[in-house]
Amino acid sequence: MAASSIFLPSLAVSLLSLITSLASYLTLALLASSFGTGTEVDAFFAAFTFPQLLLAILTSSIINSFLPFFIEQKQKNGWQAAQLAGHSFRLFASSLLVLSGAGWFLAFPFIRLTNPGLSLEATQLAASFFPLLLFASFFSGSSLLLLGLHYAHHIFIWPSLVQLFNNLVALFFLLLFRSSWGIKSLVWGTLAGSALQFFLLLPFPLRRRNLSLKAKAKREDLLSLSRLLLPLLIAAFFYRANPLVERYLASRLGEGNIAYLGYAGKIISALLVLLSQGISTVLFPRMAEQATLTYWPQLGETLSRAWRSLTIIAVPVTIFLTAFSPGIIAFLFQRGDFSTMATEAVAIALLAYSGYFFLGVLAMPMVNTFYSLKKTSLVARIGLLGFGFYILLAIFLSNRFGFAGIAAASSGQYILTFTIFSLLLSRYLGSLPWKKVGQTLLKSLFAAAMALIPAWSLRLILSHRPWLSPLLLLGQFLVFGVIYFSLLKLLKTEELLFLRKGLSFHGFKR
Repeated sequence: MAASSIFLPSLAVSLLSLITSLASYLTLALLASSFGTGTEVDAFFAAFTFPQLLLAILTSSIINSFLPFFIEQKQKNGWQAAQLAGHSFRLFASSLLVLSGAGWFLAFPFIRLTNPGLSLEATQLAASFFPLLLFASFFSGSSLLLLGLHYAHHIFIWPSLVQLFNNLVALFFLLLFRSSWGIKSLVWGTLAGSALQFFLLLPFPLRRRNLSLKAKAKREDLLSLSRLLLPLLIAAFFYRANPLVERYLASRLGEGNIAYLGYAGKIISALLVLLSQGISTVLFPRMAEQATLTYWPQLGETLSRAWRSLTIIAVPVTIFLTAFSPGIIAFLFQRGDFSTMATEAVAIALLAYSGYFFLGVLAMPMVNTFYSLKKTSLVARIGLLGFGFYILLAIFLSNRFGFAGIAAASSGQYILTFTIFSLLLSRYLGSLPWKKVGQTLLKSLFAAAMALIPAWSLRLILSHRPWLSPLLLLGQFLVFGVIYFSLLKLLKTEELLFLRKGLSFHGFKR
C-alpha cells in the first residue's frame, strides 16, 4: 500500500466515524430525554453490559490476532488463507450462536449475579432484554471476521458505512417505537441493526473467494492461529471486564448509579471511536505488513506519527471535556426526564473517566503494534495485571467516592498499563523518537491552556444571559478550537502537516 494512499481512507473513515458517533449521541440523547436515569435505564445498561463486553473482547482479539495472521497466510497461499478464514468463521459463529441460545435460559440468574443491588423489577426487566442483546452480539461478533477480511484488502469505507447503518437502525427503532414499546424499542433496534451489518458485510468475502464455507483449513494453520488467539481471548475477558465490575459495584450504590456510569461511558466510547478509529483502522494492516517484512524502523516511525497526530487531537478534547463537563452534559441530555441532578452526576463521572479517555486514544495504535508483532500473550498478561489493579482500585475508591471512584479506577488502570506498554515498545522496536512525542505533547498542552482562557472568558461574559445558553457551549468550542490550532500553527507543529497530507513517510511501499 503506497504511503500516499493512506490519508484519504483515514479521512473518509474518520468522517464516517463522526457521523456514526452523532447517530450514537442522538440515540443516547433520545434515551435520556425519554427515560431519564430511572429503573428502565438501569435495567437496559445492566442487560447490555455483558453483550457489550463480549463484543469488546472479540473486537480486540479476533481482528487484532486474525488480521496479521491472515495477511501472512495470504502472501504465502491465497486459497489456503481462504480455507482458514472459512473454517475459523464457522467455528466462531457456531460458538456465538450456542452462547446466545444459552442466554434465554440463564438470563435472570446471570443478571441477579452480576447486578446484586438491582430491584426485583429492574432485574426482571433486564433479564427480558438480555437474550435479544446476546443475539445482537452474535451478528455483530460474526461480522468481525468479515471486517478483518475487508481490512486485509484495504477496503475501509464500506465497513465504516455499514457500521453507520447499524447505529441508524437502532436510532430509528427508538424514535418510532419508544411510545408503544418503551425502552425495549432500543433493544430490538440494536438486534435489527447488527443483523443488517452482518448481511451487508457477507457478500464481499464470498464473492472474492476469501471465505470458503465448505473447505477445511490445515490443522497446523488452525493450531498456529489458536496459539495467537486463545490466550488473548481468555485474558481479554478479564482486562475488558471493567463494565461488569462497574455494574456490580454501582448496583449496590442505589438507583441511578448504573445509569450515571452508563451515560458517561457511552460518551467516552463514542469519542474514542471518533478520534482513533480512522487512523488506527487504516494503519493496522500496514503495520501488520511491516511486521511481516521485519521493517522495524518503518514500523516505529508509523507508530510515532500516529501517536503524535493523535496527541494534538486528544489533548484539546480531553481538556475541553474536563473544563466544561457540566455544560456539555446539560447541552447533550438535560431535557425531558433527565434532571439537573442527573446532569451533575454524569458530568462528575465524565471527569473521572478523562484519564482513561486520553490514554485510550493513544493506546490503540500502540497495542496494534504488539498485535502486528504477534505478541498477543504479552498483551494478555499486561491486561490481566491491569484488570487486577483496577478491581482493587475500584473497590477502594467506590467506598470513598461512590460511582465517581469507580470511573476514576479505569483512569488509574490505563495509567499503569500504558506505562508498561511504552517501556516494552523500546525493547522490541529499538529506540523510539520519544523526544518528538514529548515536544508534541508540550506544544498541545500549552496551546490548549492558552485557548482555555478566552473560552472561559466567553462563559463569564454571557453567563447572565440564559437565552444564550444553548449557543454558549458551541461558541466556547469554536473559540477554543480556532485559538488552539492557530497557536499550533504559530509554533510550527509538524503534526498538523501529518493530518493535512496523511500519515506517510518515504521509503515504504508494498
